[in-house]
Amino acid sequence: MITKEFYFIKGINGASKLKSVFCPVLNPRKHFRSILTNTICLNILALILFSTVALPTTAQESVEQKNWSIETSLTFAPAAQIYMLKASYQLSDRTELGFGPAFQNWKSTDKEPMGQANAYTLLLSYRYFFYNNFHVELEFWPAYNHFNSFVDGKTYKGLELWVEYKVGYKANLTNNLYINIQPGLAHGLWMQNKWPDSKDDTYFEFLKNSMVFVPQILVGWTF
Repeated sequence: MITKEFYFIKGINGASKLKSVFCPVLNPRKHFRSILTNTICLNILALILFSTVALPTTAQESVEQKNWSIETSLTFAPAAQIYMLKASYQLSDRTELGFGPAFQNWKSTDKEPMGQANAYTLLLSYRYFFYNNFHVELEFWPAYNHFNSFVDGKTYKGLELWVEYKVGYKANLTNNLYINIQPGLAHGLWMQNKWPDSKDDTYFEFLKNSMVFVPQILVGWTF
């Protein structure tokens, strides 16, 4: 049986040329075994070369693993006059703990405006990644607030505790830069000095009436 086969022939200048030749193959089974053997050898060689290149890269990536990140909100400042900066530490592949300062200067613009906050706040958060970059987060906002009431014109000073429940997706833009889309729900948990519009509320009424939707987009940097 006569078959036409192709061979790569390297010239003097190092360039590879494709040359076709006719060669006799007397035994097809032996020819097939030869091709199979060559294929296996090429695959083994490629695997060795890949391992030689990939293993140092993997080791380098493990050394350069970034456990810390810092992030701030793109939506809080222009929409609600809340300014925050949070640092997070990655405890494992799925969990992060966060902390940082914030200042709340939001003003109620409802039909019946309540007042304006001047709250010095500490952020404390726990983030859990349940599928790839999808995650849930629990964030506490303990604060000391000088709340200026629009109802009676008085200032209500005292400690407060708010909580926010978030569901989000972290999109990595570069090796360090990322965007975190995190809509959530927030409400008050406790007030040392209740505002005049909530003084007569029961605890469950206070939880319900203080509930707000928080459209949140964060930008962060890992290091």
